[in-house]
Amino acid sequence: MKRFIQKHAFEVLEVIMVFKPNYNQQRAERDRNKQAKKEAKLREREEASRRKTETDAQPPSPADNAEPSAA
Repeated sequence: MKRFIQKHAFEVLEVIMVFKPNYNQQRAERDRNKQAKKEAKLREREEASRRKTETDAQPPSPADNAEPSAA
């Protein structure tokens, strides 16, 4: 632990108040990040669901079942 020699009260105050956190700003930033993460996850789920319904809805084509001919 560092010990400070107190010469003047304002010098000690200056050392203590190096950083004053803005809690509302930090909370807003956390909330924005959280909401963006939720939206990204929802988009991924919707896209996966959409791809699954597209592949389930399409019947297999005869070209998919045909064996490749040897040349």
